[in-house]
Amino acid sequence: MAGIIIAIDGYSSTGKGTFAVEIARRLGILYLDSGALYRTVTLYAINSGEIEWNGEILYRQLQEDILLGRIDISVMSAADGTMRVFLDGEDVSSKIRELEVARNVSAIAALPFVRNFVDEQLHRLGAIVHNSVELERLKKEGLEIISIDDMRQMQHEVVLIRAHGEPPATYETARDNDIQIIDCTCPVVLKLQERVRNTWARLRPDGGKVVIFGKKGHAEVNGLVGQTDYEAIVIGSVEEASTIDYSRPVALFSQTTKAPSEYKRIAEYVCSKRPDAEVYDTICRQVAQRYDSLVSFAGNHSVILFVSGLESSNGKVLFELCRSVNPRTYWLENSSQLDVSWFKD
Repeated sequence: MAGIIIAIDGYSSTGKGTFAVEIARRLGILYLDSGALYRTVTLYAINSGEIEWNGEILYRQLQEDILLGRIDISVMSAADGTMRVFLDGEDVSSKIRELEVARNVSAIAALPFVRNFVDEQLHRLGAIVHNSVELERLKKEGLEIISIDDMRQMQHEVVLIRAHGEPPATYETARDNDIQIIDCTCPVVLKLQERVRNTWARLRPDGGKVVIFGKKGHAEVNGLVGQTDYEAIVIGSVEEASTIDYSRPVALFSQTTKAPSEYKRIAEYVCSKRPDAEVYDTICRQVAQRYDSLVSFAGNHSVILFVSGLESSNGKVLFELCRSVNPRTYWLENSSQLDVSWFKD
């Protein structure tokens, strides 16, 4: 079945939002408030001090921030059907309703590149839970999980791309086989794919290399390597970084869910071998910001139950972080895996 998009428009203060939330709740679909996204961009401009500048400087600087991917906006649907908005990993759903934002949002929303940016967010946002229990539920609802080989044999179907993203070849297969794509690639991953692709195109004429710190074979990493026509080098440790040829330009990226501390060590090593190496901070801010909180949380409780998909790379990293602080940390996916002995002194 093809995806459903419902657009609601009308005069200000006529109840559009209330009506939209109720429709989304009843249909079980994600509610996207474009006005909230414009207010979030406005809040970014205010926090950056850009709103105080004259029109021309504001226009140029904000446009540069958007083009370089400095504005990280994500959304999620709350239990009541409303939309929660995050700016650089922080829930700003309340802040974007403040008076200063309201005073400036019209001017920001009128900028053509801002409107294009918001439009991209509306078309790209979405995610799939990486959890086998949820996948089993979705299978019962009719979801079929396929491989790229399966996709090559399909014609005139609808295929959903998960949050990890896919290499360009997948989209080419879809075009060749008249397959409709529902693209749920995480917007953070989409930005990273673009940066990897553009950096590789720039370094390639000089024999430069794109290096990706990540898990070999992981879906996100495969999508990133595909942006370089499969020429990128994937490493998982400092030891593997030592095998790289540093006589040519090097640009270093990370899989979005890797541990910041590991990436820092690898980046330091790469820069020690080639001081002019380009190092990009591409770990998802929402992942990175969890680290300090998790360390504190794990250290202040007797037993930690870490609930996530057992195949999740992000889950594995965060579980190991908790266990490094508290040995009584247990990883489970559902309640049937609970063991009462974990709670005995």
